[in-house]
Amino acid sequence: MSSDQPREKTLQESKGPPLPPPLPEAQRRAKPREPAATRTGTPHRKEESVERAKTDVAAETMESFSVDDSAAVVSVASPIGRLRGKAENSDYVLISRRRIQAYVLLLMGTGCVGFMVGRGTAGSHRSSSAPASGSASQTAAGIWLTGYVHFAAKGKPVAADAGAVVIALPLHPPEERLAVEGFRPWNTSLALRKEATDQVAALGGAFATADTDGNFNLVVPRPGEYYLLIVSNKLARPAAVTSRPNRGIDELDLKGMARYFDRPADLIGPQAYLWTRVEVQSGMSPLRHVFQEGDNLGLDQIGLP
Repeated sequence: MSSDQPREKTLQESKGPPLPPPLPEAQRRAKPREPAATRTGTPHRKEESVERAKTDVAAETMESFSVDDSAAVVSVASPIGRLRGKAENSDYVLISRRRIQAYVLLLMGTGCVGFMVGRGTAGSHRSSSAPASGSASQTAAGIWLTGYVHFAAKGKPVAADAGAVVIALPLHPPEERLAVEGFRPWNTSLALRKEATDQVAALGGAFATADTDGNFNLVVPRPGEYYLLIVSNKLARPAAVTSRPNRGIDELDLKGMARYFDRPADLIGPQAYLWTRVEVQSGMSPLRHVFQEGDNLGLDQIGLP
């Protein structure tokens, strides 16, 4: 008996570890599952994964919108959602950046075109109208001679001599002297003024009256020396002077004016006047004359302001 026991033990040791219990019948008949690498590697499985991902993203995006019906305000989590929420509100309109740039370029182009058109129109207007008072400039018709006439009554400040007569005459007198009607400050007939203007222009001179600010504008045909006659409309000479022969006009002044006008004393009348000689050039400074009542303080001299 002792020899059999060791042998039985040796047989049991040679058999190894015990086997697991047998599987149930249902598990033995089930189809074995494929490895994970094999399942995800097929095209059909990839499409299912992509569709599943799209569905998840759409669900998350819809969850990011929250609408408060009572306040009519849309709050959005993402930046794009915020823009869309504002667009739903009537106070906002979505406009693409490209369209805004096009609007800006259109406005800039319109402004440039308008500027150029306005500049051309202003240039053509300046060429056909007088320059600002206080300058002399060359034009196609001749040279603009501008200036202003003022008067200073005794005890009063200097004021504009509106309506004063300004006449530029060439150095060579006409063969037939001019009638004084239309040249005097108190002759305001438009027909007489037009006739006087045409007569002086035919001699190569110019005729004008000062405006409400005392400014005058003359156009002489060419640069050079001219006789300039200014007759005040606002200031008269003292009666003690005008009661003299020839209305108290200086003898040399009377002789010079008599070469151009048939009745120079009637042209001046009782008004203050200036008869002088000036040289007109392009770009010259403005002419300024102030008639002063009473003592001569040097204001009644032709010259610069």
